Amino acid sequence: MFSILPQFPILFVMNALMGILILTIYYGKSDKSARFWGLSAISLGSAFFLVIIREFTPIVLSFFLVNFLTLYALVLQHYSIQYLVFGKIKQKIWPEIFCLLFALGYLALLPSGNQKYITPYAGLGTGIVNFWVFWQVKQASKKIKNSYVNLLAYLFLATAIIWIARIFLSQIFRFNSLTDESIVNWLTMICITLLIISRHISYLTIRLTMASQNVVDLKENAFNLAIAAEAQKAEISNKKAEEFEKQLLSSLNALAMARDNETGNHIVRTQHYVKLLAERLRANGHYRDQLTDVSIDALFRAAPLHDLGKIGIPDAILKKAGSLSEAEWEFMKTHTLIGESVLNTVDIERNDHSDVIAKAILIAGGHHERWNGQGYPRGLAGENIPLEARIMSVADMYDALVSERVYKKEWTHLEAVQEVIRNKGIYFDPLIVDAFIAEQQSFQSILNQYRDEKLS
Repeated sequence: MFSILPQFPILFVMNALMGILILTIYYGKSDKSARFWGLSAISLGSAFFLVIIREFTPIVLSFFLVNFLTLYALVLQHYSIQYLVFGKIKQKIWPEIFCLLFALGYLALLPSGNQKYITPYAGLGTGIVNFWVFWQVKQASKKIKNSYVNLLAYLFLATAIIWIARIFLSQIFRFNSLTDESIVNWLTMICITLLIISRHISYLTIRLTMASQNVVDLKENAFNLAIAAEAQKAEISNKKAEEFEKQLLSSLNALAMARDNETGNHIVRTQHYVKLLAERLRANGHYRDQLTDVSIDALFRAAPLHDLGKIGIPDAILKKAGSLSEAEWEFMKTHTLIGESVLNTVDIERNDHSDVIAKAILIAGGHHERWNGQGYPRGLAGENIPLEARIMSVADMYDALVSERVYKKEWTHLEAVQEVIRNKGIYFDPLIVDAFIAEQQSFQSILNQYRDEKLS
């Protein structure tokens, strides 16, 4: 009533088709994992086919091959997963020897009158191999992040448990072989059939998910390569822009120095003064958002352009030995707007915090503004004056006081310091004067290091 025989044709066809399908899909791809799994399915199919035709074949041969192929199919599935996860197999001879000895042991039971031990023997051998494959696949699942590999491992474990259970069930319910009519025999083989089918489905699912992940990885790699290529282009563009800016600044500095009525050392000194003041302001906790390392470096490089507008001042005024008339002085004041205008014509992308030209524009146009609003050219007051211009104003004033000119004698360092302090809150931002006071010794060191030669 509960004959297991109808299952064998189904198992034969299902395993044979599954083996052919897998081998066909991966044909010509040198895919050893698929090759081993496909061969395992064909081995199982062959075993079930031999059971179907057992009446037409020598019993010794059919029983030997059925049991050998059934176990060897499990070994091949183990090899398949090893290749899939590790790309190689740890080849051992003992699994094949175990399968061979198991099949020979099965033959030894047939003529000995111990047929009642056939099912326990089969359950023990098949259970051991299933458990061994479970353990191997479980270890492989730790290497690969794929939940279906873990599921496959537990399918082998479930198969092992059922085969071990058949050892005891066969003795309780009196069935001796796969073909005995017994409800327990039938139910356990139904479970094993379903587990075999589930293993094949799990393997194909593993391959599909891995293929999908490979596609995602390829797309991600392509995207990353595209980003890297764009980043490289951007880096090249930035280097070109930096080189252009460097050349441009060099030309503008040379132009400013050529038309300046002061010395080249004045430019060097004021560069270092503004950097000192900016760093001290930040250390004192002031204007930190505006005085980053990048911003201070840009301010240092922009400082030499503060008097660029003097290129538009006639020599008669710029190089006059004596004091300027009121009209001449008014004309001299226009150097701030001239410098600002010239720098505004420079056609490069600007960033107020880091771009040198952007800071140079603020400095050129605003370094003669006063904190009290009495400066020029716009009469700006307080924090309406750009920070860069307020810093430059203190540096420029100090250096003008301590420098000898044809129209004035140089002041001492102490006299210049006192004059800057006296104009705290009048000409200069009080916070910047405080920074100047803290750095006055460094100002004197810079003055001594880059001192001008005495005028004859």
